[in-house]
Amino acid sequence: MSYEKMKTSNILITKPSSDYELVDSGEGEKLERFGKILMSRPDPQALWPKRLPESEWKKADAYFTRDSDKAEWTFREAGTVPAEWPIEFAGLKFLIKPTAFKHTGLFPEQAPNWEWMRELINGAVKDKREIEVLNLFGYTGGASLACAQAGAKVVHIDSSKSAVAWARQNAELSGLVDKINAGQVKKIEVQENNLTITVNDDTQLKSEKENSTALRIFCR
Repeated sequence: MSYEKMKTSNILITKPSSDYELVDSGEGEKLERFGKILMSRPDPQALWPKRLPESEWKKADAYFTRDSDKAEWTFREAGTVPAEWPIEFAGLKFLIKPTAFKHTGLFPEQAPNWEWMRELINGAVKDKREIEVLNLFGYTGGASLACAQAGAKVVHIDSSKSAVAWARQNAELSGLVDKINAGQVKKIEVQENNLTITVNDDTQLKSEKENSTALRIFCR
């Protein structure tokens, strides 16, 4: 992908799939289906009117509310929403978990970015080039999994112990656990164009920053 193409503005769309669908959005909320579970949660960027009537929104199995005193998930019927459940999305598998911060562990709108990463890595692999990816603050691992699936060697880093554990679970579900090195960050040092990351087992990962190609971050 050329630099000129990267500068072009495009609307990226995540299409509905068997295990995920953006059912509706608007008026500061979004209604999504993760597997068979319908979930309603706030989204301050959804400024337009809702398309579906309120009766359809009330069918949500879980909805997230937040006020000055508390923020929590409420379930339409007790026992209908498990603490976690697996879904398949964008060729990968993820554990969905309703968290206290309204997140579910998956950002479906990132799927087009994952596909772009796959295209870059696939092109490099065809040219018999070895690609190593360093994903900083990788959360539950969507981008890491997509890169590993395409053939890259991936180092997945996050400062959150629970996020790293969640990413490992997703890697296991996706059959990619042997292709990803996931660790917690102990220290990050930046000196000129060099980045040194120390993870909790004192392993050091070094990378050279590249300005011309977004995905060429080499771990040494």
